[in-house]
Amino acid sequence: MTVILPIPGYSSAEIPQDEEQRLEELYDMEILDTSSDERFDRYTELAAQILNVPIALISLVDRDRQWFKSARGLTVKETPRNVSFCAHALNEPQGWLLVRDASADPRFAGNPLVAGDPAVRFYAGAVIHGPSGQPLGTCCVIDLQPRTLSSSEVFALQQIAKLIEQELQTRALLNDLRSKIQSHALYDMETGLPNQALFFTRLHALLKPPLPRDYVLALALIRLDHFDTAHAALGSAGAAFLISETASRLRDILGHNVQLGRIREDKIAATFPVSTAELAETMMGRLLQAMEEPFVVANHSIPVRVTIGAAVCPDDATDAQALLKRARTALYAEPASDRSSVRSYNPKLSDRAARRFEIESALRKALAAGEFQLVYQPKITTRGHSYVGAEALLRWNHSTLGEISPLEFVPIAESSGLSAELGNWVNRAACRQIALWRDQELDCLEISVNVTSMQIRQPGFCEQVRQILDETGLEGRHLNIEITEGSLIDDIDTAITLMQRLRNWGVSLSIDDFGTGFSSLSY
Repeated sequence: MTVILPIPGYSSAEIPQDEEQRLEELYDMEILDTSSDERFDRYTELAAQILNVPIALISLVDRDRQWFKSARGLTVKETPRNVSFCAHALNEPQGWLLVRDASADPRFAGNPLVAGDPAVRFYAGAVIHGPSGQPLGTCCVIDLQPRTLSSSEVFALQQIAKLIEQELQTRALLNDLRSKIQSHALYDMETGLPNQALFFTRLHALLKPPLPRDYVLALALIRLDHFDTAHAALGSAGAAFLISETASRLRDILGHNVQLGRIREDKIAATFPVSTAELAETMMGRLLQAMEEPFVVANHSIPVRVTIGAAVCPDDATDAQALLKRARTALYAEPASDRSSVRSYNPKLSDRAARRFEIESALRKALAAGEFQLVYQPKITTRGHSYVGAEALLRWNHSTLGEISPLEFVPIAESSGLSAELGNWVNRAACRQIALWRDQELDCLEISVNVTSMQIRQPGFCEQVRQILDETGLEGRHLNIEITEGSLIDDIDTAITLMQRLRNWGVSLSIDDFGTGFSSLSY
C-alpha cells in the first residue's frame, strides 16, 4: 500500500481506484529509468518552443515518484509523487490540468516546488495514456510566472501528448515483437519448451569447469516412438500435447532441478543432477515407468512407447557436445524395439553406431549401384507337397562390406526413411520376375513380398502396387503381400482400408510374424 506523507498547506493527489492496473501497464512498458531518447526530447523541445515556456517535461507517474523520460529546462530526473502536479492531472476527467498561478491556488500554494525552488507558478499538463487507455503521466509545460493558455495552445499541447502516446504504443508493439522473436528463437512454439539451441547453451553452462567432485549430471534423450503415426492421427495440436504431457511427467519424476528441451519433433532432452551414476540409472527406470501410463487425448487413451538414450557426466563425457553425442549414440545404436527401453551409453556402442552409420550411408547408394537382388524360396503345401508359389527374399552384397544380413540392414532402412523406396523396388522386381517366368511358360502361382509399416503409411501405396501390376501385365492373384502384425496394430483402420483395396484387385494378403504383436486373431 502506498503511503504519501502530508505536506502542510498542500494536498497530495488522490490515488486512482485502478492504481494497480495503471502501474501494471506502466511497468509493462519497460520505459522507467531508461536512458535519454532523442525522439522524446524532440517533443519537449517542440512543446517549449510552441508554448514559449522555460520548462517542458514528459512525466511518468510511478508508485512513489514522478520520473521524467524527457526534461527540457530541468536538471533533475524525478521528484516525489506527493509534490507532483502531474499526479493531480491523472484524476482530471477532461484529461488535462491547467494551473494559472500555483501560489494563489489552495491546492498547490504550499507545495515545496511552489514555495521553494524552482518557484513554479504556471503548470499545464495533458495526460498520456498507455496502449489499453490507462493514464501513465503527462506531457506538461511549466513557467515561473503566472500565465494562461489560449484554446489553440491547449489544443497544441494535447496533440503533442497524443504523438507521445503513439510513440509509447509503437515502443510497446516493438517490445512485444522483439519478445516474440526472441521466444521463437529460443523456445519451441508448440510446447513452450526450450529448443535445442537454448538447451545446449544451458547444458554447456552446467558443465562449465571446475565441476564439483561429487557432481554427476545425467542426460536423457527421450524419443516418442512412432510419433509420425500419432501426428497423423491426432494432428499437430494432439502431437504437441503428447510432447507437453511427456515433459510434465518428467518434471513430476525429476523435480524442479530438471532442465528440459525439445530437441527434435519427437524427442525431449532432460538433464538432472544426481549423487551417483547408479542413481541416474534408477531415475531412468522411473522415467520409463512414468511413460507406461497411457495419455488421454481428446477422450482417447493413447499408449506411448519411448526409447531413452542415457549418458552421464563425468563417466561418459565432461563437455556438453560430447555428452549429447554419447546419449544420441546410445539412443540410435540399436533398432527400435517393440517395447519401451532405456539404453545407457558404453564405449562398445560407438563401434555399433559407426557400423550403423556406414550401412546407412551405403544403403543410399546401393539401389543405384545394383547391389540388391532377390532370391526366391519355394512354397510347398504340407499335404501333397505341391508347389504353390515362392517368397521373394531380399539380399544385399556390398562391394566392400560383403554380405549384409536383412536382420541388420532392414531395421536401419526403416529408421532412416529408406524402407519405402527399397520396398517399392522389391515389389517391382518380384512382379517382373513373375512376368518373366510366365513368358518362359514356367508355372508360378504367386510370389509373396514383405511390406513394412512405413510402406503401408506411405501416401499412394496402393496406387504404386496397381501401377506395378499394370506395368508388368500381371493379375493381382499373382501377388501376395505379407504384412507384419505390428504394422497393422499401429493404425488398424487405415490398414483395413488399404487391405480391402488390394483384395478388390485380387491381391492376396497374409500376416507375417504373427504372435509378436497383440497376438489376437481379431486383428
